[in-house]
Amino acid sequence: MIDNIKQLAKRNSGPVEVEAPTLPEHVGRPQGDGDAQRVCFLSGHARSGTNWVGSLLALHPKVHVRGEYHFEALLRGFDDFFRREWHVASGGPAREVAQRYFVETVRQTILATAHEKPSATWLCDQTPRRIMALVPGARHITIVRDPRDVIVSWTYHVLRCGPEVVPAIVEREQRGTIRKLMNRYKKDADHFERHPEELLDDEQWVRHMARGWAAMRQRDRETIRLMEAGELNGRAMEINYEDLRGDLATHRPKLYEFLDLDPGEADAPSSETKTSAGFERTDTKSFYRAGVAGGWMKYMHERCLRWVWDAAGEEMEHAGYTLYQPA
Repeated sequence: MIDNIKQLAKRNSGPVEVEAPTLPEHVGRPQGDGDAQRVCFLSGHARSGTNWVGSLLALHPKVHVRGEYHFEALLRGFDDFFRREWHVASGGPAREVAQRYFVETVRQTILATAHEKPSATWLCDQTPRRIMALVPGARHITIVRDPRDVIVSWTYHVLRCGPEVVPAIVEREQRGTIRKLMNRYKKDADHFERHPEELLDDEQWVRHMARGWAAMRQRDRETIRLMEAGELNGRAMEINYEDLRGDLATHRPKLYEFLDLDPGEADAPSSETKTSAGFERTDTKSFYRAGVAGGWMKYMHERCLRWVWDAAGEEMEHAGYTLYQPA
């Protein structure tokens, strides 16, 4: 299905010769340069700062951000719909109509929120995942964060929510390890703040998380390459979490400029809107735990750093995360 959507994205997004569904009046038209509202996608690995960047984007009166749609779940259903050759829609006109309406389902679902912020000309889906060219001509902003900080943040997130809440991340054979950590966390949420070396002491868990980050980065780089080469109909902007956090004044305007908007029209970041860089204090019980850059240094011992580098070192070099390189 991904390849089919890629092929579809290469074409112009003209109408299908079938009766269109009835939609609310506020729902936008198919995307084009003259549309009143256009869709964009904000993505990145979970715990990379997608919520923060979404809040920064929403400071602009012409951007409305909602999350999380998780259209990849819909894509999996369409994938199964097309997979078997004896399915009527596995080929021919029926397949093309279904593909086009998949695109319109994604687009119109996002555009259906236009009434929530009438001033917005951009409506954005904020979902932590890889870049997916779901809508021809759409723009994509992806945030990249040091995988070592991602691993720390994800581990705390799993401890806070429970492994059943994020089953795609916690594989069955790893749940025993996570439950042991959870027992300590439930008794004392600050246990690993006092004993940071215990948080990431399981090699299988650390390598699994590092491989997942690396796989997403590799696929995102390829998708961006295809867009830049004109092989996919879309545009992508990659922004570094550490750069943005370190210098909001320089890097925040680039987000709005990518959407052809005037940065001067955006409100200033503030702690009230959770758009300041980082948080006032570390709260291990909160979704917004810390938001720091380089916090991994507190938790990762030498063996842990080697596990991460072995699993993700090549992609870390591509992304510029070379502070630690084992001999």
